[in-house]
Amino acid sequence: MLLKKLKQEKFDADYHGATITTFSFEGQIEVIDFINSDYFRIDCTRDDIKEKPLQQQNNYLKPAFNLEKLSIEDFRALTLPGLIAFFDKYATEEWGESDREDFIVIWNNLGNHLSQLGDSFTFFLISKEWFENQESRKNPEKADIKLKEPEFWIYGYYFIVVGISKAKKELIAIVMFYD
Repeated sequence: MLLKKLKQEKFDADYHGATITTFSFEGQIEVIDFINSDYFRIDCTRDDIKEKPLQQQNNYLKPAFNLEKLSIEDFRALTLPGLIAFFDKYATEEWGESDREDFIVIWNNLGNHLSQLGDSFTFFLISKEWFENQESRKNPEKADIKLKEPEFWIYGYYFIVVGISKAKKELIAIVMFYD
């Protein structure tokens, strides 16, 4: 697996954020190999965080997942219309009004970017909410081992989306969060 980082964009609205990192690749690529690689762990970290001294970098939240505990079965494979439908529905769920507005700002920016990709991408989506329940927030020792403590209970939502286009030889990594 050989990837080359092409660009990174970030979108923020209050405590909501998304980072989209685009790579070109050669050879075969697997989602699990990617998220357990330095390409995800380092290259997908926001550029402005990486520019800070190492001491300050450690003050930022890490992923909500124990990445090495994830398997491909933990992800949902979606087409672009399926991914858009998922987040459009997510925006209508119950939450505070300003939080919904901030999420919609992030989603609209991200959705506009995604709509330009065409239909050659397959997306793999994972949400921390699929592994979390009220019991795990009250008793972290009962939380799913796929969640990283204390990060998982600090995030309101946390999504990882990996889009792969074998035709274009591109990979897009998206991290969306609310902290």
